[in-house]
Formats: sequence, C-alpha cells, structure tokens
Amino acid sequence: MTNSLRTLDRRRFLTLTGGVVAVLTVAQLSEALAAQATELDMAPFTLGVASGDPDHESVVLWTRLVPDPLNAETGGMPAEPVEVQWEVARDESFRKVIRSGSVSALPEAAHTVHVVVDDLAPDRWYWYRFRSGGVLSRTGRTRTLPAPGKKVDRMRFAFASCQSWTGGRYSAYRDMAQQDLDFVLHLGDYIYETSGGSLAEFRRLHALYKTSPDLRAVHARFPFILTWDDHEVQNNYAGDIQGATGDGRPFLERRANGYQAYYEHLPMRPEQKPNGADALMYRKVQFGKLAEFSVLDTRQYRTDQANGDGRKPQTPEVWDPERTMTGPEQEKWLLNNLATSKARWNVIAQQTIMAQFDYDLGPDKIVNLDQWDGYGGRPRPHPRVHRQGTAVQPRGARR
Repeated sequence: MTNSLRTLDRRRFLTLTGGVVAVLTVAQLSEALAAQATELDMAPFTLGVASGDPDHESVVLWTRLVPDPLNAETGGMPAEPVEVQWEVARDESFRKVIRSGSVSALPEAAHTVHVVVDDLAPDRWYWYRFRSGGVLSRTGRTRTLPAPGKKVDRMRFAFASCQSWTGGRYSAYRDMAQQDLDFVLHLGDYIYETSGGSLAEFRRLHALYKTSPDLRAVHARFPFILTWDDHEVQNNYAGDIQGATGDGRPFLERRANGYQAYYEHLPMRPEQKPNGADALMYRKVQFGKLAEFSVLDTRQYRTDQANGDGRKPQTPEVWDPERTMTGPEQEKWLLNNLATSKARWNVIAQQTIMAQFDYDLGPDKIVNLDQWDGYGGRPRPHPRVHRQGTAVQPRGARR
C-alpha cells in the first residue's frame, strides 16, 4: 500500500469513489487514485476552468481559486482579494493572444472569477487560461456562436441534467468530452441538496461535484448554457414555497444561498447574478438562422404543486387556468419568442417532462404533479409554432 493511500482520509476517499460503497482490491483502488491524481488540476485551480453563455461575439470564462476544495469554510484561501490574470488566444499554444486582463477573486464570492470576453469573431473556437501566484490553470477551449440571421447547416450539442453525486461516476461526461460538439446544454439539478441549507453547504456541494475529472474535462472543452431545476435549492420547491424538509431556516434564505453558490460555481453572465433570493435565469440563445433556444426557469415563478404534490390522479385543481409553471411574464416572453422566431428550429430548454406521461401501468392515470401534467390549464402554443418548426424539449424521462 502506498503512503498516499495510507494517509487518505475518509472524506477524500468518498470524494474519489463518488461516495459509493464497493469492494475494491488495494491494487484497484491504487490504480483509481493514481488516475485521479494525474487528472487533478493544479492548486489553486483544483476545480478546473469553464466557459459559458456564448453568443456571436462574447463568452463568459470561469474559475475558482480553491487549494482545498473540500474545506467548506475557506477552501484554503485567505480572507482577502487575490488577483487572477486571464488570456484568450486564437490557438492552443497561445502564440496569438487576442485578449487579456486581470480580475480580483473576492473572498465574499468564494474566490470565484467571472470574465465576460467580448468583441470576438462569430462562429469560431478560442482557447483561454488563468494565472495566479505564478501557477497556470489548465487550458480551456470555448467558442462563439454564428451571428443571428446567418445561414448555418450544422449544429451539434449535448444536454445533461440530474447529475446526482451518489449515483456514481460521470461516465457519460467522459464520453461527451470525446465528442465533436458546439456546446453543452445543462437543464438543471447540477447538484443534489442535503438537509443543510447554509451557503457553506451549497458551496461544499458544488466543489464536491467538480472534483470529478470527467465533469471538469467537459467544462474545459465546451461552453455550457445552463439553467437550474429544484435540487440546486430543495426538491420540488415551487416559487417561494419549500418542497422537502430542511434544517429549519427560512426557505427564501435557503433559496438565496443556493442561488448564490450556483452562480459562483458556474460560467454565468452578470445578468444572472442573484439579488438575494431572486435571479433572472430565462433568456434566449440564437445559433444563426438554424436554431433559437428559449431557456426557461420553471422553478422561481411556478404555482405550488396541486393536490399536495407527488404522483396522483389529475384533479380539477390541476386544470385551474390560473396555475402556472412559468409565471405570466415568462410565459408571455416564451410565446412571443415562438411567434416571432425566424429560426428553422425553436428549442424550449426546460426542466421536466412536457409530454403527457402516465405512471400507472393499469387502467388509472397517475401523473407527476411536479411536471407539466400537474399544470394542465396552461394556454395552447401559438399556431405559428407548428408552421415554423418544432418546439423541442431535449431530454428524456426523469425520476
């Protein structure tokens, strides 16, 4: 047994094994640890780098300074600002650096960094990296999207969701990192909450999830377009109404903590930065004339689930036209997008099953009241949607 294995504490073991209890030989565990060590990003960039929310002329770059990612209180960083340099280049070797700058990583933001890099050329790949304290991060790759209105013949993207840490290693991300994609669309449940709703606990969970080398690899290879679902805060919450039981703190305090940690750990634009328990997440993304994505937030504005939630028959309460998944303002925004879009494909990027789904194999009809089946009074889509293309919900069944 190696010295590093002998000194491995329980928390680190659970991190490396994904928290799953299994029978491993010493040789197997040593091999797993050795592979993990070679893939770890060098401190203080232990959680890697990421980019996101691209448009045709800009993209967001992200990293966090955190020498000890499982230290929920400080991450191993001093309680003071730390300067971080960044560079963007046209080539992986950084011979053609086109943008560079410096930004302060602040302790009140868990020493995370968000850089909006603009004035970029449309529809092309770029490479980026960070430096702090003489240490270089790994090199990330990102891209801008084709300009709105430009004819585009090809687009490839992957979508992901529901990445529960206790479900095992992220082999799907390992495969995804080898694909030829333009971007990744993440539709929520980036983390799964615990009963603790403190800011430190949400930060710990986001750091824990990013200890996965496969998740870090995909973030470093493609820009992400993200939206949240319920587990970033609490299972099946609806607007300002809590879902499951928690640690007794006021729910909006928990929601504010969850929203802040989410923003801190992902490549989001300043427009998505939370203001306490509120954040503007729904937005439109255009990929030339080929596709237009309406990215929804079906948690923050929804009516409480009918009938006490759960999987039950549809009662008259479900069909109340005043009940909503999106809230009236977002719904109006969505329908206007679909009615006025000139894109070939109109994609609705959202969180739960939109098609009708019967969970009962017998004669009864049982639906999940947390999904669209629980909000049956919503208006019908604008007729132009059917002439213009298809409103696609790009995900499979869940739960």
